[in-house]
Amino acid sequence: MPPDDRSEFLALAQDNENVLHSLFREVEFWTGQILDPQICNVYERVSNEPESINQCSPTLIKIVDSIRARGQTPRILDVGSGPFSLMYYFKRTGKAEPVAVDILAREYCDMLERFKFCDIVMPRFGTGEFLDVQLAGEQFDIVYIGNALDHTSSPALSWLNALKLTKVDGIIGHGHFVREASAQKQDQLHQFDLYPEEDQLWIDDLKGHCFSLTKELPLRLIDSQTYLVNEHMPAFNQLFIKTADDVQNAEFLGHVLEDLRRAFQRRTRWAFRLEQFINVKAGLGTLETPYVMDPDKA
Repeated sequence: MPPDDRSEFLALAQDNENVLHSLFREVEFWTGQILDPQICNVYERVSNEPESINQCSPTLIKIVDSIRARGQTPRILDVGSGPFSLMYYFKRTGKAEPVAVDILAREYCDMLERFKFCDIVMPRFGTGEFLDVQLAGEQFDIVYIGNALDHTSSPALSWLNALKLTKVDGIIGHGHFVREASAQKQDQLHQFDLYPEEDQLWIDDLKGHCFSLTKELPLRLIDSQTYLVNEHMPAFNQLFIKTADDVQNAEFLGHVLEDLRRAFQRRTRWAFRLEQFINVKAGLGTLETPYVMDPDKA
């Protein structure tokens, strides 16, 4: 392949819209974590007290204990769990029934079995945008999204689906780095800034679509914490009570549609660039500019 072709092909391959490459890098990251415990021994953090208590949140433990006091065993959904669900504490202690879902569940399960981590919460396949279909008919006392909402193509739809799966008077919570997309220069899976503001959870795609994921929805904040992971990386956790079952708010659904429109636009632009490259190299007829759009509306 000529040098110019290689450069253009590599740019397409490394583009953020090449989802398989982004997911491959995520698997590589976690494999590195397992192989080099000095970097970050995640398994030790989720499997041993007291650190496992901090990982799953002492506040969540109190909520679980209050549900158990009513004679019930709470169900917890961990969305985008990665290979090591932070809800492992509840399985280990038997206090709750955690269910972990991740788009890379198959790869993570293979990885965990290869390295003989078989006593933890093994993830099931699930994607934020289709959670309400993939887990149809299921309801959870607690739904938690740990550093994963910004990994989805449509965080608004993923949040809405998580909210649908949360019982009334149940808890929906999350933990994320503050404005990680800006800090990471929108590299790979980190395409959206998330940040707390006035008891709300806000999201910004850094291209003009900024809104609250919680405003006008039946949610009431009950716990919020901001802390430093290191001197350069602030993080935050929020827990909300779902106060009613009506989540079909017109304003929020408008943001969901805009979220999806922008995701489709990004993916289509990349696909057309890829198709043009392939067609030209194959000697097929192709438009010179197959996809034109207003950069102010990107």
